[in-house]
Amino acid sequence: MDKHPLMTKDPRTRATTEEGRKVRADALLAAARELFETRDFIDISTADIAQRAGLAKGTLFLYFKTKEALFLEVLSISMRDWFTESAALIKKRKKSPQTLATVIATTLLARPALIRLLASLHPVLDRNNDPNSILKFKESLLQLTNDTASLFHEALGLPIPRCARIALWMHSLIVGLAQVTSPSGLVRSTLERPDLAHIQRDFGTELEGSLRALFEGVNKR
Repeated sequence: MDKHPLMTKDPRTRATTEEGRKVRADALLAAARELFETRDFIDISTADIAQRAGLAKGTLFLYFKTKEALFLEVLSISMRDWFTESAALIKKRKKSPQTLATVIATTLLARPALIRLLASLHPVLDRNNDPNSILKFKESLLQLTNDTASLFHEALGLPIPRCARIALWMHSLIVGLAQVTSPSGLVRSTLERPDLAHIQRDFGTELEGSLRALFEGVNKR
């Protein structure tokens, strides 16, 4: 089996050092991310992920207790990457509700894989997860919320506690829109009927419009 294309070292070698363990964990994360981005979560097995990473199936469980825990780690990393990109752009531009809405919507739309992950978030949380993995994800989300609140404070000039609430509202809005506009399986095929066209929603259009309404609304209060 060829080495995973994202790896600089072969993950199949025995992990006897911290560096070796990191190589394997990174290989699993990269393989999982590629699979989660292209296939429905329920259709992916731990064996698929391990094979893609060039590792034995049993090795996966040395690093992640469940497939769900691996999903949450991939999502946490993807969300942090998105925040970093968005924050850098927002800081370079004129601070306004419109700028916030445009940058956030544009950068997220450029990451369709992240939208797909967000659409699956809550169903995955309710599946075969363990308390430690959920806690770790929620702590990561809390840190991201705090960082977003600081960014919104600078851009909107509102108190930090209020900006934290706005960040949570934005998260709920994005996840909800992702779920509604990215259905899978039977729901997706049903919505493709011409007579149901009036209830179909485009994620990008709905997202930027909703974000503008959110940021302009809180800025006027």
